[in-house]
Amino acid sequence: MIGLAALVIAISFESVLDAILQAYSFMVSGLLIPTLGAYFLKKNNSSAAFWAMLTGGSTTIIMKILHFLDLPYGIDQTVADISVSAVVFFLILFISSRIRNME
Repeated sequence: MIGLAALVIAISFESVLDAILQAYSFMVSGLLIPTLGAYFLKKNNSSAAFWAMLTGGSTTIIMKILHFLDLPYGIDQTVADISVSAVVFFLILFISSRIRNME
């Protein structure tokens, strides 16, 4: 089953470079914000990192499937995906810090 899915995905790309760029886009949009958060923030929050990775990667996949959606002002799709990941990361970080302060 996984082999069949890999074959379908491989056939959908026109070149190897296209496949590499798609993988890069998926990886960066999911991992950039949690990685920067781990380096620069004092308190780590694994649930914020998990949801940021999940939403960043999912946004990339959804935007690639719905490729007819053009972003305004020529904004690259990866910037939009990273932005979604950042919003989710900092929102969960903010909410979890508020919950900890209430306890």
